[in-house]
Amino acid sequence: MKKKKFTKKFLATAALSAQLVALGAGAAWAVPAANLKVKLLAINDFHGQLSPKTVSGRPAGGAAVLASYLKKAQSGMEDRTIIVSDGDFVGASPANSALLQDEPSIQFLNTLANPYCLTDKMNARCNLLATVGNHEFDEGTAELFRMMNGGNHAKGPFIENPYSGAHFPYIAANVIDTATGKPLLPPYIIKTVRNTPIAFIGAILKDTPNIVAPAGVVGLTFIDEATAINSYIPELQAKGVKAIVGVIHQGAADVDTIVGKLDGEIDLVISGHSHGSVNKLVNNVAGRPVLVTQAYSAGTAYADINIEISPSSKDIVAKSANIVTTFGDAGAGLTPDTAVAGIVATADTVVAPLVSVPVGETSDLITRSQTPAGESALGNLIADAQRAYEGTDFAFMNPGGIRADLDKGIVTWGELFTIQPFGNQMVRMSMTGQQIYDLLAQQWSNPASPKMLQISGLSYSWINNGAGKAGTINEVRKNGVEIDTAATYTVTTNNFLSGGGDGFTVFKNGLNPVIDAADIDVLVSYIRSLPVPFDVNIDNRIVRSEAAPIQFVYTSDAHYGITRKDLVASTATVNAQAVNQALVASINSLQSTIAPVAIPCDNGVNACASSVGALDFVAETGDVANRQEASKLIQSAAASWTQFEADYLNGLTVTDRNNTKAPLYLVPGNHDVSNAIGYYKTLSPAFDATSYVNIYNLMLNPITPLTNAGFIGTSATDAAASYAGNKVYYSKDIGGVHFVFIGMWPDSAARAWMDADLRKVSSTTPVVLFTHDEPLLETKHLINPNEVRNHTINSTDKFENLVLGEGAGGYASVATINDPSTVEQRALVAWLKNHKNVVAYFHGNTNYNEFYTYAGPDSDISLNTFRVDSPMKGMVSGIDAANGIGDPSKLSFQVVSIDPGATQMTVREYLWNTKTWGTSKTVSLAPRSN
Repeated sequence: MKKKKFTKKFLATAALSAQLVALGAGAAWAVPAANLKVKLLAINDFHGQLSPKTVSGRPAGGAAVLASYLKKAQSGMEDRTIIVSDGDFVGASPANSALLQDEPSIQFLNTLANPYCLTDKMNARCNLLATVGNHEFDEGTAELFRMMNGGNHAKGPFIENPYSGAHFPYIAANVIDTATGKPLLPPYIIKTVRNTPIAFIGAILKDTPNIVAPAGVVGLTFIDEATAINSYIPELQAKGVKAIVGVIHQGAADVDTIVGKLDGEIDLVISGHSHGSVNKLVNNVAGRPVLVTQAYSAGTAYADINIEISPSSKDIVAKSANIVTTFGDAGAGLTPDTAVAGIVATADTVVAPLVSVPVGETSDLITRSQTPAGESALGNLIADAQRAYEGTDFAFMNPGGIRADLDKGIVTWGELFTIQPFGNQMVRMSMTGQQIYDLLAQQWSNPASPKMLQISGLSYSWINNGAGKAGTINEVRKNGVEIDTAATYTVTTNNFLSGGGDGFTVFKNGLNPVIDAADIDVLVSYIRSLPVPFDVNIDNRIVRSEAAPIQFVYTSDAHYGITRKDLVASTATVNAQAVNQALVASINSLQSTIAPVAIPCDNGVNACASSVGALDFVAETGDVANRQEASKLIQSAAASWTQFEADYLNGLTVTDRNNTKAPLYLVPGNHDVSNAIGYYKTLSPAFDATSYVNIYNLMLNPITPLTNAGFIGTSATDAAASYAGNKVYYSKDIGGVHFVFIGMWPDSAARAWMDADLRKVSSTTPVVLFTHDEPLLETKHLINPNEVRNHTINSTDKFENLVLGEGAGGYASVATINDPSTVEQRALVAWLKNHKNVVAYFHGNTNYNEFYTYAGPDSDISLNTFRVDSPMKGMVSGIDAANGIGDPSKLSFQVVSIDPGATQMTVREYLWNTKTWGTSKTVSLAPRSN
């Protein structure tokens, strides 16, 4: 017995000791439980885009490709992944979705649902959820609930019978049923991932009633997004939820404002509506950083969001995201989801008999892109169609109702439906001249985001009073004569606008409204009446003028990596960084408030102004980096770019008319290109594309930026191919002037690009061209320098892809490498004769200041041309051949002032080392006569 008692006592003591040891170990040495890793895959603004689109010249998106990407992204984490749609999943959809009431799009998203969704869409372990966007209300709440809950449409069944609805929940905290005062939809949903709760609170932009047809939101109230979201935080906290995500259908600066008012418990916001790429931190009201994402639109991208949740606090303790483009020619895009592809194919088959019907043919692309004034070629076409059909004085079309461009070639019914997918009807009414003025003023109801109506039958001009400020309507004309404010005019619009949509409430006061035909039928009928093929251009129905002149500074040929005689004409030398820093300081001093720089009284634009004033941009046209020749011990392009970035990108502080930092516009020069693709002389390193790729990335902002390693590849052939496929061409519109920036020289490839670009503006809009080489170009810049025969002139060694299509005759016409090519110039002159609104040509390369007229090799053209000095290689301000020392007092850049209303431009030489003005020239911006 004693033994037995001893044994029990021993066992009890041992058990107690084991417990104490375990407790001690847990308190001091146990490894903490790992954070729970969860993935959120977010899409926004899908808009029923079942078929692929094109992004940067590559196929992207389409439901089957998007599904493949989303499935691959969650591989291995299926039980820890939640897929989120941030609104506008349907609406404004192409025909293969819209004509079937967007049911195929919902069916596609249903394929991503896990089994928990299929049994109960409100199940906490269902892996899908969505919030509503403004387009979910396009057809009203009855259709919204049918889309969510199922049931055949009156025009159905379509490809599912009966239609089963969405297999996932919709949430929105700020959409209130006015009659009950309660949310129309569940305000939030709590998901559980491995027993850890995560709350998602939905919201839609409170401005929805202003951008949806009134019938679509009748009986609803849209309250402040942040107020609605914050109101549910206590309720979620009471339920023990700490990880909280906002799903808000709003974007751009508006969503930043919302985030700034959100409760400190909000960790993450998925946004939409503005169709952009967002991946940033914005502080909430408690000053805590909130991760905000958005992934473009139409299924061309998704946000891959990774969060970590602490097992102890149940709160999000880490968060990050990547915005992934869904390219169809790489990765998961190579294996589209077969089930989803089947849904799309069935939808295509059902709508094919209607959408494939030919209606007409265009001779060129007709775009919805607006000029800075607010006019678009496609808007002109649609407004003209509506006015012609109704036979009214004027027609007005809302720009948000134009959803796609009209491609070159055969026009089908389906393409026109994609452009106008809302099924709106024409409304004819009468309005007074004063109401027309008041209506146009309402384009700035929200000055931060004006909505420019597309018009027919009238023209008008307006004054730009600056960003965030309403424009001022000058004069409205019919057939060139100002309209009478007391007279009555007939007007055509659509039922969306006639109900006060987009804030155009003046329409609601129109008299004798008559509802007529569907907008798609009107457009189809009009296009069938046009010549084959037809074209539409910008014709300055809307003209914008500036309250202040357009102004910019122009310089070129920074040539980092070399030295020059110093700035006081001594025998000492100074490096390029010191010189360029001095130049930048002089540009900055133009806006000094302590010692204002006055404009000289030279009878030019802005003459006698007491200060230079706002500068809309600074331009630098190449040779940022000097060629990195080993024998001259010149630094690499990478080192030169680092210095240029510090001095120009970071050092320039001048501001524009909106009092924000003025942008810097760049193009590469021959030295930048030589470093990138190689040279016949030894370079060190042999290839360095740093300056070229950075110029390309900064100016073109590609979805996939270029890299130095990717550009140069493994050989000169790789580098040449990269250069051929990644040219720096872009344009900017400021105050009614179209500025075009072309790398190197306007060769045939550049001219082809400009042909398309200049369709954005009218034939009378002034076009100002910036490039590196002068019109009388250097022939050696046309030859491939990566050639052992030292710039031999022949048809095979030309500068890779710089000049295309002119042929060997260009070289045969040149006596030596230093002579100009008449063939190449004649090709440029022929192009200029077809574009008489190209009124000025700015260039660097030859390194001195000169204002001259380019006449062409045959003296049959007259083009105002402006050559600018180089701070390092100036022929006058730099090294002088006679005595080895140039005149640094002649160092200059150009200050340019433009008055678009008077069609005048004044170019002034500014001697920046002595801070004095040099020569000036005032020229007309009216189209050239030859």
